[in-house]
Amino acid sequence: MKETLRQYLVAGLVSIATAGGLILYLTARRGYFDLSIVNKSLASTSLILLGIVLLLGPLSRIYNRFDKWINYRKELGILAFLTGAVHVYLSMFPLARRGPFGLYQSRPLVAYTGLLGLVIMTYLFIISFEKIKQKIGMAKWWKMQYWGARITGVAIFTHMAVFKYPEWNTWLGGEAGKLARPGWPPASLLTAIFISFVFLTRFSELLGAKTAKFLTPVWLAAAVIISVLLFKL
Repeated sequence: MKETLRQYLVAGLVSIATAGGLILYLTARRGYFDLSIVNKSLASTSLILLGIVLLLGPLSRIYNRFDKWINYRKELGILAFLTGAVHVYLSMFPLARRGPFGLYQSRPLVAYTGLLGLVIMTYLFIISFEKIKQKIGMAKWWKMQYWGARITGVAIFTHMAVFKYPEWNTWLGGEAGKLARPGWPPASLLTAIFISFVFLTRFSELLGAKTAKFLTPVWLAAAVIISVLLFKL
C-alpha cells in the first residue's frame, strides 16, 4: 500500500508539474489567463503523460537505469485518462461555442479521434482494478493494455495534429496574431515534437536493441534541437 501511494504521489507530481508548466507557458505566451488555457494545458498534459507511458517500456528494455520507472506506467496512464476526461468535459460544455456536439458536426475527424482515445482510456481505467484484472486473466489483460495504449496514442495524436495544424502552419508562416510573446511556438507543437520522439523510439526498438540504443539519443537530440530552433524563428 505504501509503495502504491508513493507511485501515485510521484505520478501526481509529474502531472501537476506538466500541467502547471504548460499553463504558465501559455499564459506568458498569450499575455492573459482564462479557462481555455487550462483546457489546452490539460489536453497536452494528457498526451504527454500517455507518451511517457509508451516511452517507459522501450527505455527500460534499452537502458537498465529506467527499470525502476516501469512501475509508474499504470498511475501515469490513469492520470492521463483523468486529465483527458476533464479536457473533453470543458470542451463540450463550459467552452463549447456551438453546443456539446458542435465540433462533432463541424470537424468530425478531430472530434471522433479524441473521443475514441477517451473511450479506450476509460476502458483501460476500468480494467485496471485488481478484481477485474484477475477475472480477465493476466495474459489477456496485458494484451488489452498493450494495444489499447498504442491505439489511444495514435488517436489522440491524430486529434491534436489535425486540430492544431492550421495554427502551426499560420505561426510557422510568420503570423502570430495578438500574442504577448509571438516568437514562442505553440505549446501543442512542442508536445507534437515530444510525441514524435516517442513514436520514433518505439519504432527503433523494432530494428533491434543495439540499433535502438544508438538511435534513441539521436531522436532525442533532434527533438531538442528542433524545439530550440523554433524559438529562433
